[in-house]
Amino acid sequence: AWLDEPFFVLNSDSIHDVPLRELARFHRETGGIATFVLRHDPEAERYGLLHVDARHRLRRFRGEPRDVAEPLTALMYAGVMVWEPRVFAHMRSGAFSLTRDLVPWLMRAGEAIHGFVYDGYWRVVDDAADLARARAEIDGGQRLSYLPAPPSPGTPGAEIS
Repeated sequence: AWLDEPFFVLNSDSIHDVPLRELARFHRETGGIATFVLRHDPEAERYGLLHVDARHRLRRFRGEPRDVAEPLTALMYAGVMVWEPRVFAHMRSGAFSLTRDLVPWLMRAGEAIHGFVYDGYWRVVDDAADLARARAEIDGGQRLSYLPAPPSPGTPGAEIS
């Protein structure tokens, strides 16, 4: 049947190299309704902090709840998540926001959401300057596992500019 297995949701405004197979395995092993890719970032507060416990379970989202009885690690959401199909039973009809409406409601309902900590390449592309920065990084040698390696100089078909 359609959507009877976990599925990925990716933001379209970022370039990353998240290991999706590893993420899917982590999601299966932790067993929650969702897994968010999280990362350490010096600008994390700009994007909104998410706090996870020692088991990587999301315990504070966008500042709520204020009081949590255990030590937490502050990270930022990196634009990639895995959801279980049962999430659709929690969605209301009409327009809503995953982050402002659904995630806080799921947390209050006791649904487990986990964080997969990723420290690889990630670049937000909010404007032309961000896109130019990402292009320069990739043209400068930043490897992404899903792109073919550039041909070595002297390889037949390699262009020299």
